[in-house]
Amino acid sequence: WSVLNYEPHKTLQAYVKELNHLYKENSCLYENEVNWDGFKWLVVNDENRNVIAYERINHLNEKLVVIINFSFCEWYDYCLNLEDGNYEILLCSSDLKFGGYTNNSGQIIKGNNNMLKLNLPYCTGIILRKVKENV
Repeated sequence: WSVLNYEPHKTLQAYVKELNHLYKENSCLYENEVNWDGFKWLVVNDENRNVIAYERINHLNEKLVVIINFSFCEWYDYCLNLEDGNYEILLCSSDLKFGGYTNNSGQIIKGNNNMLKLNLPYCTGIILRKVKENV
């Protein structure tokens, strides 16, 4: 464990720890593994930007959106077809706390007209959750 004295190892450990916590706290990431009820492609053929996106869905119809930019280019105002509402960035793999260069976790993004626009940092995975409205 002496490698944790080195910043890259320490930030990777923080990333894996947060991923594990996110997985344990969000059943949509592990329910419905054996059928298509728990998975929906959102972006599957954006080969020009090297981006994929999908939803994971649990039996209560709670959803998380996963977006992965495999490109070495940052995409500004990237558009996803999602329900209107506010979406919170639960995890951004390029955040400073993980050794990256952004500070996006916790940010709220508003979707309008079934469209969500967000900036996708290069070589980054992002996990979003729609914020429940207080009624």
